[in-house]
Amino acid sequence: MLMFSWIKQFRMQLLATLSITLIGFTLVLSLVIWFKTSEYLKQEIGYELVETTRLMADKLDRYVWSRSAELALINGLETLRHPEDVEGIQQVLNQLHQFIPVFSWVGFIDPQGRVVAATSGMRVGEDLSRHRIFLNARHQRFFGGVQDLVSSPENSSFSSVAPTHLIGISYPVLDHDQKFSGVLAAYLSLDWVREIIDGLTIPLATHKNIEMYVISGPDNRVLIGPETEVGQPLHLQSIVLARGGDIGFRTETWPDGRIYLTSYVQSSGHQNYPGLEWVILLRQDLEKAYKPTRHMLGIIWLIGSVFGGLVLILSWMLAGRMARPLEQITLAARSMLDGSQRTLPRLKGYEEVEVLSNTLSTLVGQLIKAESSRDHLHRIAHHDALTGLPNRNAMNEFLARARQQSPGTSGNLTLMFMDLDRFKQVNDTYGHEVGDKLLQQVAGRLLPLLADNERQLLVRLGGDEFVFLLESELADPRAVFSRIAEQAIHQLNQEFIIDGKSVHIGCSLGGAVWPADDPDLQHVMVLADQALYRAKQQGRNQLVFHRTR
Repeated sequence: MLMFSWIKQFRMQLLATLSITLIGFTLVLSLVIWFKTSEYLKQEIGYELVETTRLMADKLDRYVWSRSAELALINGLETLRHPEDVEGIQQVLNQLHQFIPVFSWVGFIDPQGRVVAATSGMRVGEDLSRHRIFLNARHQRFFGGVQDLVSSPENSSFSSVAPTHLIGISYPVLDHDQKFSGVLAAYLSLDWVREIIDGLTIPLATHKNIEMYVISGPDNRVLIGPETEVGQPLHLQSIVLARGGDIGFRTETWPDGRIYLTSYVQSSGHQNYPGLEWVILLRQDLEKAYKPTRHMLGIIWLIGSVFGGLVLILSWMLAGRMARPLEQITLAARSMLDGSQRTLPRLKGYEEVEVLSNTLSTLVGQLIKAESSRDHLHRIAHHDALTGLPNRNAMNEFLARARQQSPGTSGNLTLMFMDLDRFKQVNDTYGHEVGDKLLQQVAGRLLPLLADNERQLLVRLGGDEFVFLLESELADPRAVFSRIAEQAIHQLNQEFIIDGKSVHIGCSLGGAVWPADDPDLQHVMVLADQALYRAKQQGRNQLVFHRTR
């Protein structure tokens, strides 16, 4: 009986030791993976949110600037220099509204502030003399948000406009003697904001549960956001940082008590449009952002539980088999004592120990395999699925490394933004399948132009947009890297044969050098983009570098 009690005790001790080892190992591995992947996901999601936020602010500013330019063209028409020709002015305004429907209302206001002509005859005869859209435009162009369009809160004549109009634009109208003869005023519809926002945020909201807010300035009220929050004031540190000129992301507790990863930027206008001090916010619930990490941990614990259970069952069985030789020795010893047996049995090595070792090795391999899958996900997240080139995430990491370099050192970073010329024509003529194959061939021609090292990177941002990132210690990197641009133009001007079709395209490039052109790397990217715009204006198929004055 003592022998069987010893065997049971041996089994229990072995099971307890293995159980503690397995649980401790799985717990430590889970904690390591949690901290690593959580921080990684936070940085990746944060950079993506910042880029989307910056892009949204830029699109909003460019859109308002474009509408302002269109209204300026109308203001220069000969018809408006004759304010007595009300019928002619009315006809011009109706045509404007017909061809540019984003202007929900356009009107001509006489010097006394009375509307004498307007699109669809709306508000004709009304007195707008107390509206800032009239008062502030008597001497110069005026931009205003909802809170700026009336002179006082009690002015109720604007109440019907506020829910559907966010921006007012107005110009002074001068006659041939350069005397003030009225104001040309317009309201932009809220629909254009929704259209731009939906185009960028619907995919994010659908797949990543990301929400967007547009905050007015300076009262910090929600202009665009969840319906229950529109019109309500919102006070966050992210808004304060954006008002101070910062662009970035942070974890922040919102009024609903939940913690969100929040990116922020304040619109800064475009060219001669000064902006309306709107702050753009994107937020993602941290609980939902970390869902992939929790899913991975669940897999690890599932694998650990299944294999741990198998190991414990095998250990219980193997403990008995490992104890049997001792049982045989004990019985043989007793037999020798009573004289019924004269020798001890010959015992071989314990194969059970090898089985247990192999089982534990399998468990460890499965757990480490779960962690190594993170590296595969990193590869997918940093490369373009179509061309295999590095994507925006890879570019952000490259730029983050470049920012660590002091602007006072001899090193520099050249950025060249590139767009394909006539690519849209290829898509429209031959279809997107041919366009995709064309992008793959373009990547194949451009990659050999770069040195095979970590200091040069070719990135596909999306569509037909590419970026060259070139680090060097050259005194004049423009002269050296211009040759890469010339080779790129030459390569892409050559004929492409796709599915038996002959395709011809070109490319335009815009470049800037950090820190030579500006110590702010983010602003250098803007300068390179502006240089690309000038390259297109000057005839395309060429490189234009930003020149510091």
